[in-house]
Amino acid sequence: MTAPGEMAVPRPPGPRTFVYSVGADAEDAKNSRCCRPADPPYLWHSYYVPDNEGIAAVRDWFDQLPIVVSETLIGELEAIFETAAAGCTNPSDRDKPIKAFRRGEQYYELRHTLDPLIEGVPRQLFRHYHYEPDGEWSTYLVALHAHFKDVAGDAKQVSDEQTRQMVYAKKRCELGRSQHWNLPCEVENLVDRLLDLDT
Repeated sequence: MTAPGEMAVPRPPGPRTFVYSVGADAEDAKNSRCCRPADPPYLWHSYYVPDNEGIAAVRDWFDQLPIVVSETLIGELEAIFETAAAGCTNPSDRDKPIKAFRRGEQYYELRHTLDPLIEGVPRQLFRHYHYEPDGEWSTYLVALHAHFKDVAGDAKQVSDEQTRQMVYAKKRCELGRSQHWNLPCEVENLVDRLLDLDT
């Protein structure tokens, strides 16, 4: 555990595990490619809408951080995406980063808490949605949408907002199917695409 004022060093991908839950939820999450080791790793493909309000909020939050803190948290996101691409997530672990949208569908949610350890800057519950297409695109993980989960308000408000974000991701996927997600493409650094960083 990192003490206040110390910088956390992101653990490398590979054996590191991320999880969602136990029971039926864990069984659904195990269907994800992110839970089946792959060598070579799966390829991330961005199908984000860059000016979407949820993605813009993620970028704005990172932009306010001191560069050293930002780079540390970017490293955490990179580790999550690399671990997922390697198929090394584990739905039985307590950190709960992967969830299936619902039974029988190929939509998944990666979850992570970003904590800058800076007074006055709140931690954020990062949520990332992707789709796992079949057929000729079966080596890809298609990134649809990302946002910070808003926990303000009562339970219904929180649930309704989360549902709105998931519905948006599914609509994005439906459009993507008609365009074959603009694949094939060059191998992408997903964090660079998400945060609009210079490569």
